[in-house]
Parts: sequence; C-alpha cells; structure tokens
Amino acid sequence: MRNASRRCKSNGVWENSSDYMNCKPLDTHSSLYPDPSIVYTSYFYYGGYTISLVALVAAVSIFVYFKDLRCLRNTIHTNLMCTYILSDFTWILTSTLQEWLSASNNACVLFTFSLHYFVLTNFFWMFVEGLYLYILVVETFTRENIKLRVYMSIGWGDETAN
Repeated sequence: MRNASRRCKSNGVWENSSDYMNCKPLDTHSSLYPDPSIVYTSYFYYGGYTISLVALVAAVSIFVYFKDLRCLRNTIHTNLMCTYILSDFTWILTSTLQEWLSASNNACVLFTFSLHYFVLTNFFWMFVEGLYLYILVVETFTRENIKLRVYMSIGWGDETAN
C-alpha cells in the first residue's frame, strides 16, 4: 500500500509540505468494484434470491393448481410465500437499478419503500402463522374462529378489511 506522508513538528504543528513520492496515479479505468470479493458477494446474493424465487413460485403454483390443497392453513402458507416472492423480486429489481442502471431518485425511493414493506409483510404473515397455530391448538373448543379476511388484514396491513 502506498501512502502520502506529512511530518508533525515537535510542537504539535503539521509541516506545510506533504510527501507524495510513494503515491501512484489513480486508475480511472478500473472496474465498478475494485475489490473482487464485492463482485462475488453480489453474485451470491443474486443467485440466492433467484433460487429462492424459483422455488417459491413452484410451491405457490402447486398450492394454487391443486384444489384439494385449498384450506385456511394452506391459504396462510400461500400468502406467506407470496410475500417472500414479492420481497425477493423487489430486492433483485432494486439492486439491479442501484448497481447497473442510473435510475432516478424517485424510482429508488419507491423500490426501497416497496422492499421494506414486503419484508415487513413477511414478519406479519409469520405472526399470522403463529396466531393460527395458537388458535388451532390452545383455543380448540371455542366457538369463535378468526376468519380469513382478518388474517389477510393482519398480514398485508390493510385496516379496511376488518
């Protein structure tokens, strides 16, 4: 590593001159990422999110295609997987816009907001999964069961569905 240097006088004051003899010229033709580990990390993220996206789309397709699998439990699972699909897709889109394209500031804000919203819905649908299991196991003999529209309003954050 090459550095510029500057001497400090015995009274604690810096000298007016700096020594640039060990510096080398800035390479302006280098790649976007000078450190190859950053490039590989980015590829791992894209690969992981793409694999996750393909697997989730396959799982949701199975739940939607086979009518015998339609029940409240699987509907909750499907909604949870849909939030992961939307989150994965939005991450890929946002990352692509930020790294490779010169997107406007408004587009970046919109996609970043969407990404955070879908990540938040992941957690709310996990909460819905836990709530459903709690009601199924602990509140087995009560007459009141929560309807799908209540689960949907919790999971997607829609207050008007109540």
